[in-house]
Amino acid sequence: MLERENQDQKPKSLKPIFENIPLELKQMNRWVLWEYKYSEGRNTAKPWTKVPKVARNPKWYAKTNAPETWSAYEAAEYQHELADGIGIVIGEGKVGIDLDACVSDGVIEPWASSIINCINSYTEYSPSGTGIRIILTGAMPGEYGTRRYRNGKIEIYDDTSPRYLTITGHRVAGTIKAVASRQEQLNQVYATYLGGPITLKEKIAPENKPTPVPIVSAQVDEIIEIASRAKNSDKFLKLWSGSLTEHDDDHSRADQALCNMLCFYCGPNEELIDEVFKESGLYRDKWDREDYKHRTIQNSIDNTSEYYKWSNSDEEAQVNAIVTGGEVGDHTGQENQNPFANTTALIPQPSTIELRKYSQLKAIAATQTEDWLIDKWAEFGTLLFHTSLPFGGKSTLWAWIMAAIAKNEPWAGLTTQSVPIVLFDFENKERITVARLEKYLRGNEGRLEELLYAVNHQTITYPLTDATIASILDAIQPAIEAAGGKCLVLIDTLRSAFVGEDYDEVDPSSMVKLLRPLQQVAKKYNACVVVLHHNAKYSNSYSGSTAIAAVADTLWNWKSDKTNLTGELIMDGTRGDSQYPLHFAYDMNDQRYFFVGTENDCTQEDEEKRIYQVIKYLEGTEHKTPNELVAPTGMSESGVKRLLIQAYNQHYVTRQGTGKSGSPYQYIITGLGVKIIEKYSYQDKLGLLNPPN
Repeated sequence: MLERENQDQKPKSLKPIFENIPLELKQMNRWVLWEYKYSEGRNTAKPWTKVPKVARNPKWYAKTNAPETWSAYEAAEYQHELADGIGIVIGEGKVGIDLDACVSDGVIEPWASSIINCINSYTEYSPSGTGIRIILTGAMPGEYGTRRYRNGKIEIYDDTSPRYLTITGHRVAGTIKAVASRQEQLNQVYATYLGGPITLKEKIAPENKPTPVPIVSAQVDEIIEIASRAKNSDKFLKLWSGSLTEHDDDHSRADQALCNMLCFYCGPNEELIDEVFKESGLYRDKWDREDYKHRTIQNSIDNTSEYYKWSNSDEEAQVNAIVTGGEVGDHTGQENQNPFANTTALIPQPSTIELRKYSQLKAIAATQTEDWLIDKWAEFGTLLFHTSLPFGGKSTLWAWIMAAIAKNEPWAGLTTQSVPIVLFDFENKERITVARLEKYLRGNEGRLEELLYAVNHQTITYPLTDATIASILDAIQPAIEAAGGKCLVLIDTLRSAFVGEDYDEVDPSSMVKLLRPLQQVAKKYNACVVVLHHNAKYSNSYSGSTAIAAVADTLWNWKSDKTNLTGELIMDGTRGDSQYPLHFAYDMNDQRYFFVGTENDCTQEDEEKRIYQVIKYLEGTEHKTPNELVAPTGMSESGVKRLLIQAYNQHYVTRQGTGKSGSPYQYIITGLGVKIIEKYSYQDKLGLLNPPN
């Protein structure tokens, strides 16, 4: 009877906080679900065990030594309510430390706190709230081991002893958000608890304890703002803009110098340093090499003894240390002043103010006609801001638009006008720009040679000004007149083009002072002035002051999903008009986007019926590639891919593989997909469904 009562009392577990889980873990395809299982007759004070389940189909059991039962993070997050929690199989250079029964009434035992402080990596509470999980990058100093300590237990393991760790996202206050490289610290803890009788207190003498780690809650923009206002801001801004001149054109040396400065403001937080660095002009493909990135950041951390003291106001902020071998910002005694507090009016006021009646407004409005570069999306005589996350694909999208303009073709089903294009590309090398254009020109350059004017930014005064833009437009005025007195000006990007002494993204006065003249240029030359800009990290909103939206006539926001190979473009115009979002998909074979349609192109049911025509061939099978579905569906491979992408977005299928050469995506149906098949199979048997197109 007592056993039956225990079985009814299933333990409660913490609900996952997904946003706290480190991105480095989310990128691993080693995720599982888990559920409590009552071990009947088990002679223990803990009769409940945590059994791993397959995330993409929780009906199956997962195994820590069977990779085919592991899933992508997205599957675990989406299906988590079908189990008691989520977990990750330790591996790929990660080490897990499990501290059991070390938390009581929210208070962590001193011995466990010592281990947490020593390791200093991502740390969270266990599902019960009574234990601690630590994940770090490193290698086991010896064999897997477990040892009881006080009233708890310590376990340390990596992929040499397959285990999975439950993940809650309930990060321990005062610990860093990143999975850090901590080999030396791991060696100390391992030797203390699994390799000998010494205690951690004896191993880490007081004089050798690590410097207290600052908990930096500042956002990326705040860090950039503070560094840009330091006494050595000129050096920071040069590095930030991508300049190598102070480091003998050695990109790696410049990377290290910027990391040294960022570590001072970010603390020994690898994830935050990486996040800020990727916003800089030094960011390049090499940075994404894990060995190079970790080595560069770790060098900064190893050579930084103290950190910037973040406080509630800049008046209180002060430097409390020096970075060995690097340069930091000096904020001692700095006052909290708005550099544009005394800015005079940007637009001269006329001597006589004219007041108009509504009838006069209507008469003037009747003389004004609409003229669109891209029908209903981009208008001549206006300032358009196009934002997305860094490396989201906005430059590629505009390469496609420029190709359509050159060939006088529609873009995304919208008419375009062939006009001169003035390109200020401060972001990309010429070979990148040409390669992007060639993907969409596809052997037909149209009038591109005649229309495109790519400005060599090394021959103009930096930062870019409205006067420089106006002088170039004056120089090509005959071409503009020949096109009906209109043109396109494309600036890539705001930050790369305009960073200078007065540039302050988060200050409204600075942005108004910068953008109003651009808007005036657009009106004077009847130009569609397009400025590409970054969104705030992990956000669908642009980075910087709301003054950007106040000045811009139109905002485009591009959201790309590189996992699902899709994109969505949303437009917000100051006219008050709204357009249906445009949807795109990415073809891995052609390496380019293609237009799928607007949200209003088809009903949900029509979409489901088309998806059904493909996924019905996945029912009861192993994983299949798109190519394997071409014959049974009678569709082209690109058509199969489009529908599988839509099915994946709707969670009707899941997949494995990278989608790259040698590792094509392989799809298998989910429980939701089975429901779609059940919904339309009878109509299919009666011949009531149209064939796929």
